[in-house]
Amino acid sequence: MPIFFQTLLFAELHSVFFQNAYVQPFQKHYAECNVVARALSKLAFNGLVDGENRFPMTWAEEDKKIERTVGWTVCRKYPKGNRLTAKAILNFWTNDLRTLSKRLRDQPRLPLPTLSERPFYKIGGYNFQFPWVVAEQNNLTAAINNLRRIGSRRSEQMSETRRIELRLADQLRRRGFAVEVGYQPERTQQEDPGEVDLICYRDGVVLLLEIKSGYVRTTPHEVWLHRTNTLRKAARQLKRKRPAVMHALIQDAALRTRLGCTDLRGDEHLYCWIIDTSIELDQQLIDGFLVVSLETLHLILRDERQLLNPAEKALDCINDTLFPDGFSALRFAEVVETGAVWMTLDKSWSDP
Repeated sequence: MPIFFQTLLFAELHSVFFQNAYVQPFQKHYAECNVVARALSKLAFNGLVDGENRFPMTWAEEDKKIERTVGWTVCRKYPKGNRLTAKAILNFWTNDLRTLSKRLRDQPRLPLPTLSERPFYKIGGYNFQFPWVVAEQNNLTAAINNLRRIGSRRSEQMSETRRIELRLADQLRRRGFAVEVGYQPERTQQEDPGEVDLICYRDGVVLLLEIKSGYVRTTPHEVWLHRTNTLRKAARQLKRKRPAVMHALIQDAALRTRLGCTDLRGDEHLYCWIIDTSIELDQQLIDGFLVVSLETLHLILRDERQLLNPAEKALDCINDTLFPDGFSALRFAEVVETGAVWMTLDKSWSDP
């Protein structure tokens, strides 16, 4: 099992444990007395009777915490679990306050972990945790932001971004597009257009895609900064790259051969999109360029719109398709440009 999935499993098991051991008993006590303090007191007292910590904040020595969670690392390779894996996963979710203090002195602008991104605090030899946070948090978002926001200066960032591009390129190839990844248009004395993430071609349709990968925005302020800084920068990049790519398609015979468009007629349809790993600004125009979330683009390419429906309606929509006449490049571009995946979805949700 890949270590990232084990890390997510570790978080999910913690969430389930705290739901069962803290949240649900508290809700039962609160329903009986309707007083928060009394319900918390009863929860803590019953925990003491059972020999367990049921206070609003829990703590344990690191070795004991690892010992209690080593069973959550069981996999084919380690059928009895592995202490080193458990320790590494615990460190991933832990905010060591002593280490953080030293790093902030050296790098004052270092991103600060939020409580949900690293819900375990280490003070000295003890790990503290907050059951009410861990029980309710979105663990996938927490894991991604732990890597992509808090760990934004990791050396692996570049390779992760490239894998995102390659995965999307592979998905487009499965739909019959020829894809060029990381094309560098000719530099001039006046300007360097910069590397183009993806150039795609099929049946007279050219796609120029600028991919922006990052963390999941969780506040309105973060979304505003993302739109104002990152996506506006992407729009400026596309504005610079668009004429450079069209010039290259005319002048670069090798590029045309790789894309399978050796017979350009001049009436090709060109679409320039910003592909964003965040979903908050999906279908918005930034300085004239459409923002499409990576998640939405994959759903369209796989024609799996039904997965966006509530679970109870997903099976009813199993035969729903975005391509009733078969997949074509023009229909694909139309679906993306018009936001068709969302329009029909909104209607299906409003049906009784």
